[in-house]
Amino acid sequence: GRAKATSHKVLPSASNNVTVAEREHFTPILTKAPNGRMLLDFGQNIAGYISLRVQAKKGQRLLFRFGELLDQDGNLTQKNIQCSNKKVTTPLQKIEYVCQEGDNAYKTTFSVFGFRYAEVETDLILKPENVTAIAVYSDLEQTGYFESSNELLNRFVDAVVWSAKGNSLDIPTDCPQRDERLGWTGDAQVFIVDALPGGLIHHPGDGRGALPAQLLQILALIVLAGDHHGGDSVGSASLVLHGHLGLAVRPQAP
Repeated sequence: GRAKATSHKVLPSASNNVTVAEREHFTPILTKAPNGRMLLDFGQNIAGYISLRVQAKKGQRLLFRFGELLDQDGNLTQKNIQCSNKKVTTPLQKIEYVCQEGDNAYKTTFSVFGFRYAEVETDLILKPENVTAIAVYSDLEQTGYFESSNELLNRFVDAVVWSAKGNSLDIPTDCPQRDERLGWTGDAQVFIVDALPGGLIHHPGDGRGALPAQLLQILALIVLAGDHHGGDSVGSASLVLHGHLGLAVRPQAP
């Protein structure tokens, strides 16, 4: 009902961006949640999807719900990622798979979730080795490293790097676990220096940053037309981001 037809004189072309790749794989710990449902804990919050392989009878079903948190009772909750009001309730991260007879192999194709936990409803006997969580992000090379005598500080830096990977999926995104994945300008302002050439993560082999020139030009147009209200990181992003972009793409002196 809300779909609209549109047209534009744009010639589609292949992206020159960094290739998206499957990286870390995680095998879950399988338990029974207090609500009686099967609960998979992959031990790490990721941006990615699952790979499933099971033996089943034709018509048997598996329903997966994905989330980052457990509620106070120890059950999966999606309340932190769902937008709900009187007019609309947004869809949530879930997969419903209907089996064929015999061997079934499935991997998500057109979606990426943000999750650590998966709640499963099925009459199949599921084992941890039947399900693998796969982190998916742009194939960037890490060029900066940090280590100190303070383990908490080291973990903080690791979390920053992991967050950068999870929000670098072909284009810079935000919140892979939510019902919308937008490149919020406030988030971009905080991290843009590390995403540009000379920063924390690079395109391997050619000296480019995580953002190729074509995307830099698009971002420059977006931030110039962006939100100019207030003095916080979002309101000032159109100026700060454009300044960093200008420094990154300006011609180098011979």
